[in-house]
Amino acid sequence: TLLWVVLCVVSEHFWVKTPSGDSVQSLAATAKLATVLILDPWTAVLVVFTSTVIGNFLFRRSMWYRALYNGSQLMLAAGIAALVYHSLGGHSLLDAFVQSRASRTELVLGALGSRMFLTQFFAAGVVYIFVNNTLMAWLMSAMTGRRVWRVWRENCLYPEEVQSSITLVLLTPLLVLLYGILGILGLVLLIACLALVHQANLRY
Repeated sequence: TLLWVVLCVVSEHFWVKTPSGDSVQSLAATAKLATVLILDPWTAVLVVFTSTVIGNFLFRRSMWYRALYNGSQLMLAAGIAALVYHSLGGHSLLDAFVQSRASRTELVLGALGSRMFLTQFFAAGVVYIFVNNTLMAWLMSAMTGRRVWRVWRENCLYPEEVQSSITLVLLTPLLVLLYGILGILGLVLLIACLALVHQANLRY
């Protein structure tokens, strides 16, 4: 559990402001979605909440109430995503990671190669992004008086955001696979990928 808290906190470092300047786009979604797949639902939402609050304090210098709200928002998004994942028949992959390397690799490859898993995962990923963005839009609408749909369009539907969201979701199975095969080194490689995505967002 501590490993995933650390991974999610480090991932929180990679964020950029949306074009409207109203909110930020975090690249930690990949790590947080991975916790939904690997850990049991209650542990996953606890990891997401804790890492988000810590990341907000460390990297964004957020006020305590904003950090708690952001943590609660992402915890709710992760919780609903986990509910969708498990209701569609998905199961936590944690048991695979306590096996020997050979057995772990076989189990992880078997899980990721299942068509049913892909359906479960993509449904969870879409729900996570949708719930998170909707809660953000609702809050910004309440604060600015703009309509929720307008906030959604300005902060979530511009091409770079859509492309980035799809990329972060698609990176999640890669994270699980890398961790299953390479262990901690696989997580380091993921962080390197997030750093590259972050730099691309900063430049363009």
